[in-house]
Amino acid sequence: AESPPQGSGGPANANPIPTSSLSGQQEPLGESFGAYKSPGLLHMSENAVTVDCNLQDNTDMTVKRNEPQLDLNCFSCKCPFTSTDRKAKLLRCLHNICEVCLQDPSISNAGKCPRCSLSIARDKVFDDFQVLEQLELNSLLHGELSPPCDECEENITTHRCLSCSTYLCQECHNQHARKKLTKEHTTRTLQQFRQEAANGSSELNLRAAERCPVADHHEQRLSMFCFTCNRLVCMQCVALEHPRPAHDSVKLEEAFARQEREWTDSLQDLSDQRTRLERALREAEGAQGALQFNVDQSRILIMEQFAVLRKALYDREQALLRELQDRCEAEAGKLER
Repeated sequence: AESPPQGSGGPANANPIPTSSLSGQQEPLGESFGAYKSPGLLHMSENAVTVDCNLQDNTDMTVKRNEPQLDLNCFSCKCPFTSTDRKAKLLRCLHNICEVCLQDPSISNAGKCPRCSLSIARDKVFDDFQVLEQLELNSLLHGELSPPCDECEENITTHRCLSCSTYLCQECHNQHARKKLTKEHTTRTLQQFRQEAANGSSELNLRAAERCPVADHHEQRLSMFCFTCNRLVCMQCVALEHPRPAHDSVKLEEAFARQEREWTDSLQDLSDQRTRLERALREAEGAQGALQFNVDQSRILIMEQFAVLRKALYDREQALLRELQDRCEAEAGKLER
């Protein structure tokens, strides 16, 4: 029989694929950052979702003015989003609906996204900060928004700090300019900020850091991340409850950079595993082809052998029948004589 063809990769004996790099005891950083105003911007369309994120510089929390127009209407009820009663809520499928529709029995009972029918995880529903920022930007452009000072929460805003994304009154702005940690920050008057927005400035900082939810730390902003506890914390939390080295607490920009490296490593591991899987698949396909070739050749060989045997049996059968006929005729001749 003809020898079978060789598979493209030889026998399917690829090394087992390690999965330890994708598993771990620590919850992904993104789960805790979901409730925080992450510097990444999600640009959504029907066919694609892209992320625009500079993890090397935590101050680059910007709205890109040259992005396609964001849909500011709820997909379910078609009503415009607001920053109050119809706040945009981002689902885990990256589609958004208003808060009213999210609480509607027809949607909440079904538990599925009205656009793609993916199940809604209640613990994975967050404010859609991209929509909220666009609404804020629109209000700023039309002079409808006069936000209170983020520092004292009492006086009317007169300035905007582009570095830490906060609104400041005149008094807090003066203090902001004197503090050692913030004196190098870039600030704009609210009028200048609106003017830059109206002129189509390529980058506008709108995101403000969240304040610490701990009762005695409300004046502190969530500027640190504790990897040990997997949560956002303020400087006071780090000093009192998450001290180093017992806790791995770092600044947000370092946390984002570290997470970027981990995601890059995970993506590389996935890419390597995909390469190994593709090679193993090719080898399996080659082995399967070789097996099928052997089966076909064996079938042909069996059929040929049995054809030879059938011909031999037929020839023997005919010979015996002729011999029988000859003897019969010979005996009949004797009887006639």
